Amino acid sequence: MIDAHLHVWDRTRLRYDWLSGALDRDYRLEDTLPTLHANGVTGCVLVEAHGSFEEAQWLLQVAAANEIVLGVVAGLEVDGAETLNLEHPKLKGVRIKISSQTDWDALERTLETVASNDWSCDLLLLEPRIPAPLATLCARHPRVRFVLDHLGGARIDLEQHATWAEEISAFVGLEHVAVKLSGFLTAAPQALEAATLEPFVRTALEIFGAGRCMYGSDYPVCTLRGGYADTVAMLERLLNHLEPADRDAIWFGTTAQVYGLETPERQLASLAPLTRR
Repeated sequence: MIDAHLHVWDRTRLRYDWLSGALDRDYRLEDTLPTLHANGVTGCVLVEAHGSFEEAQWLLQVAAANEIVLGVVAGLEVDGAETLNLEHPKLKGVRIKISSQTDWDALERTLETVASNDWSCDLLLLEPRIPAPLATLCARHPRVRFVLDHLGGARIDLEQHATWAEEISAFVGLEHVAVKLSGFLTAAPQALEAATLEPFVRTALEIFGAGRCMYGSDYPVCTLRGGYADTVAMLERLLNHLEPADRDAIWFGTTAQVYGLETPERQLASLAPLTRR
């Protein structure tokens, strides 16, 4: 299994203003390895939690020293020239925060550089609604492999499903856009039941197909509502009806293809490649 969305942080290196409560402690990779091994994780993608150039440099150092880290997704401001100049074989993508205040013109220019570096681009939606221009923007940049983090910012509440499903359906024909089945434990207003998550996963599979869906733990943020094993167990229950090839795509294949990860060829032999233009 490849975890497409793992965070690490070290407060002796950087100040993380958003940390509070149970998360306000260090989560270094060495602290997390026992959890990864216990859950059958053979590779992971480190995703930014600070957004700075300094964090990107540190995450790449961690990746270089640990084989289990297959790639890094660095934080990027819409006009983040510094990060765009980074070069490292394990730098596989960048993550950009999206809101109603996003400067879409500046983002258009940044995506041209992202495409020229052959990076993926994670999109973290900061608000409950998917901005109307987002799917159109993705359509204009077919050379960029986009990833909608945390089910495209879904609020996992049955009353919100219909609105979210309508908005995320705008991505149905965009073969270069994938979605992470991640962040669901903390996106629910209360303790999450599989029955509440099920229609969101079903809709994601209908719109993107298994070949454009990937698993991410969002560890350690997920520990605010459960444990690493809870994210795996809940998703396993909801994916159990799928064909083995589709389950393999979600657990490791899509992640490997979208991020261009170095993984055993035998794992990917049966999977069709995601569009890479």
